[in-house]
Amino acid sequence: MQTQLLIGGRLVAGEGAVESVLDAASGAEIATVPGATGAQVEAAVAAAEAAFPVYALEDYTVVRHVMVKL
Repeated sequence: MQTQLLIGGRLVAGEGAVESVLDAASGAEIATVPGATGAQVEAAVAAAEAAFPVYALEDYTVVRHVMVKL
């Protein structure tokens, strides 16, 4: 399971508090993952805002192709 954060086109480890991932059917914990810090959230938002003008002009199929490759 990939548990890293995608920030500015790079996968980075979360540096925040550890969160439990639960199985929806049983409620059992299936993994733990580190969350994002406030600074990581701010960096992700800034990267998304910077990328938006470029991706907003692209055809949906191009954007989908890029996202699926992640």
